[in-house]
Amino acid sequence: MLPLRPLFSILLAFYSVGALAQFDDLAFEHYTTDQGLSHDWVNCILKDRQGFLWFGTENGLNRFDGLRFRPFQTGKVDGTLPSSIITALAQDSSGTIWAGTDKGLCLFDPERLQFSVFALTAQPQKEANDPRIYGIALDRTGYAWVTTAHYIYKLHLRTRQVRVFRMLNNPTRAGVLPTVDHQNRLWLFFGGAVFRFDEQTGRYRHYIGRSESSPKDPVLMSSAVYADSKGQLWAPSWNAGLFRYDAAADAFVVVDKRIDLGQSITEDRSAGESFLWIGGGMSSLAQYWPERKQVVSFTYNPAEPFSHNEAKVTAIFSDPQTKITWIATENGIEKYDPNSVRFKRKILPLPADHTQFNDVVAVTEDRFAPNSYWIGVWGNGLYRWNRETDSLTRFTDRNSPLPTSEVFTITQDDQGVLWLGLKGSLTRFDPRKNSWRHYRPFPALPNVNHKILYTYTDERRHLWLGMNYAGLWEFDPATGQFKQWPLPTDGLKRVVINGITQDAQHRIWAVGTAGLYCVDPVRGTVTKQALGAHKNQEVVLNAVCVDRRQRIWVAGEDALMVMNADGQRIRQYRVNHELQGRPTGLTVDRAGHIWVATDNYLHRIDGNTGTIRHFDKSDGLLSNSFGPAFTQNRAGEIFLGTRLGFNYVDPARLTTNQQIPGLAITDIHIANDRRTIPATGNLVIQPDENAVAVQFAALNFSQPYRNQYKYRLVGFDKDWQTTDQPRVSYTNLSPGTYTLQLMASNNDGVWNPKPLELGIDVIPPVEQRWWFRGLLLLVLGGAVYGGVRYRQQQQDKIRRIRDRIATDLHDDMGSTLSSIRIISDVLQRQLTESEPVAGAMLQKISENATHLSESMQDIIWSIKSDNDTLEDVVTRMMEFAVKPLEARQIKLKTHISARFDGTRLNPDQRRTLFLIFKEVVNNAIKYAACTQIDLLISLTGPNLSMVIRDNGIGFDPATVQPGNGLQNLQRRAQDMGGRLQVVSAPAKGTIVELTFKIT
Repeated sequence: MLPLRPLFSILLAFYSVGALAQFDDLAFEHYTTDQGLSHDWVNCILKDRQGFLWFGTENGLNRFDGLRFRPFQTGKVDGTLPSSIITALAQDSSGTIWAGTDKGLCLFDPERLQFSVFALTAQPQKEANDPRIYGIALDRTGYAWVTTAHYIYKLHLRTRQVRVFRMLNNPTRAGVLPTVDHQNRLWLFFGGAVFRFDEQTGRYRHYIGRSESSPKDPVLMSSAVYADSKGQLWAPSWNAGLFRYDAAADAFVVVDKRIDLGQSITEDRSAGESFLWIGGGMSSLAQYWPERKQVVSFTYNPAEPFSHNEAKVTAIFSDPQTKITWIATENGIEKYDPNSVRFKRKILPLPADHTQFNDVVAVTEDRFAPNSYWIGVWGNGLYRWNRETDSLTRFTDRNSPLPTSEVFTITQDDQGVLWLGLKGSLTRFDPRKNSWRHYRPFPALPNVNHKILYTYTDERRHLWLGMNYAGLWEFDPATGQFKQWPLPTDGLKRVVINGITQDAQHRIWAVGTAGLYCVDPVRGTVTKQALGAHKNQEVVLNAVCVDRRQRIWVAGEDALMVMNADGQRIRQYRVNHELQGRPTGLTVDRAGHIWVATDNYLHRIDGNTGTIRHFDKSDGLLSNSFGPAFTQNRAGEIFLGTRLGFNYVDPARLTTNQQIPGLAITDIHIANDRRTIPATGNLVIQPDENAVAVQFAALNFSQPYRNQYKYRLVGFDKDWQTTDQPRVSYTNLSPGTYTLQLMASNNDGVWNPKPLELGIDVIPPVEQRWWFRGLLLLVLGGAVYGGVRYRQQQQDKIRRIRDRIATDLHDDMGSTLSSIRIISDVLQRQLTESEPVAGAMLQKISENATHLSESMQDIIWSIKSDNDTLEDVVTRMMEFAVKPLEARQIKLKTHISARFDGTRLNPDQRRTLFLIFKEVVNNAIKYAACTQIDLLISLTGPNLSMVIRDNGIGFDPATVQPGNGLQNLQRRAQDMGGRLQVVSAPAKGTIVELTFKIT
């Protein structure tokens, strides 16, 4: 930045501020390095298309989202930033930000947050050491005009082609500041003068200020020419006033010489009337209202944190969208925002003779003196405040007939007379005649100092007085007569009256330490009102008012009660529930809203809906705790006193911020590593990255700390989550695709209607990816297929071996046994008569050979693979049972409950099943003396059940000693993994049940 601070300080010592004494009560919020700004000296301001604010400082470029500054400095950014001294900013139609530094020009991608140096055409060697960029101006044809101390560069924004123009001689080496007007003409300020540059001829035309062609003109030392919304050109100066361009005369003319030390300028149309902000002047900041010819200056007040900091203004930006004005200074940033600091403020100077009691208890407009207000300060006397000039005149008991400095209430009658409620007296003060009169009708009581805490003028012009001890009084100014109203006090000796009002039925309502009273002055009656749950209880009431619907509002210690015209409670607002604090004061504005002062925030209750809106110090209030000092002026403004000052506001202008906040993602961290915000596509999270945090911003700059946020991760969260922190994080997300949805509201609860969305792809681990799973399935399938194929081959091999063994047994053993049986039969017939013993033995040999042959047939049958099916087993059972059963005339009935459809048994199960059947049938034939055998076979899944039941003589299992037959059956069943159960009873037959699982 140019070293102008010493000169500026010197000039301040010689200029008078009298011409700029116009008072205005705007409030400025301040941002410095204490709030995260990288440097307090701010050179330039830019608002980008996304809604972020950018501030170029002497040590870095700062992006601001309303809550946080994010600085970009040399060595701490992606890409190349040639210097941290940012001198100029501009954004083109593609979104690229052009940043000028003291070491050249660079481009910045605000989405990727990356810098790149833009090399301008090489300069002559003797000037190569002056690369400082002083200004960047974009014209209407797609060009940027970039200036240094000696050159002008015309840069095509799309092709990046550059054309260079040599500047006029610039002996001061001051910055060349460009402006492009609505006719696309280039205006330049340098060397203390204003020029217009003609690109076609390459000539510079001088307009105002000292130059080589006009050496006697004053040095302007302005910052730049400014074109307002109508195309009007303005040029402030440091010593020649404010200039305006006259197109007809093609010349700049002075419009107001009161503007001195002008440095920066911008237009503001937020007030409905166009005016100019001008950085400069003795207080360094002023407003100029062209239609009114009015100049408003802003001065520094060390007691007022919202006052202008009085540092030199370097740049001003008035945002037409948000109606916020941003002011860059050499001591940080200032913000004027009508939607943020809503309440205007007046801080009273602390007098040298001040006491500990400095509460403003009354602010009363003087209806007969324009811009005059009377301020009562408990313990510090009476003030007259000129609102236009912001001047104060103090009255105390030492410099005026005011009998005491303890002022509690001020009322003005229709004659302009002020009635002051003081300690010990009611004082009549006529400001126009400067006449004073004191009334002291109150009875003298030991150790009692009578104080008038509240005054109210009724429709008869009678003055009602609320006392700190003596209750309620009525005063007739016309006759000078006082009347004390007897109040039912339930035995209380001291009755304090804190508030008085009147309803449409001309009744007076008064509240205090003894409760609520209704006084009918016409009938002369006083009624103490019951307060529902507070009936017959001592209750302290602090304030009372009547709304437009004739409801009586009563402020108590623990609730705000609403009564109907008959004094019956119809609603209440409880402390620490609907109300944030104990109510102390009440008033009703012109819209019918009830304002409630409490010891914790100011509340406004909608008179129709009952909804509550809260205000605190962030809205401009001097305190969050208030007493009963509520007053209104003729325009409907509300004044609210507090310690050493007061706030005031026009409720009709206290609108809701309807600006829908922009929403942007500002930062992404995955596993604690910062990631680039994807411009398109989804955010990708790798398998080893199990945590993601997204930081975002609601681009609302009005009380941004009151922003609210909602978020939902579609695919993970079922419902929206609400928070006051613009940050969300998730851990251990399962692989898949998600959508993070974000919403935000501004300080007054206005939400953006459409959520901002960020797609998130969580990449699964290799073992969970589809191709891996497919490959794994393919490998497993191949392995299974190979195993099945191998098993099948082995089974085929075993079947071939079994078939060969069965064939060999049949051919060799079977034929041999047949030969033995045949030979035995032949020899038996030959030797039966001659050798009876030999014949018996041969018969035995024949029988054994026959039995062995039959057993061999069973073995061969069980070995052959062709007989592996369950159906084959059943068939074999029938073939075996038919002959012996028919021989003994025993019937066989079979019950097959299901088809077996090729169900196969392994050889061991098949053989064991057949042997058990064979053994049971043989036993039935030998021992049961039965006439019928039933065979039941059923298959349920893999489980086979075989039941053999006869109708024979049966037996008693308890008396029969089990033989080898039953033991063999049980052993065979266990060997095949089954269960055998025998059920029998004398004369009831026998049931044998076998169950096993086919394997």
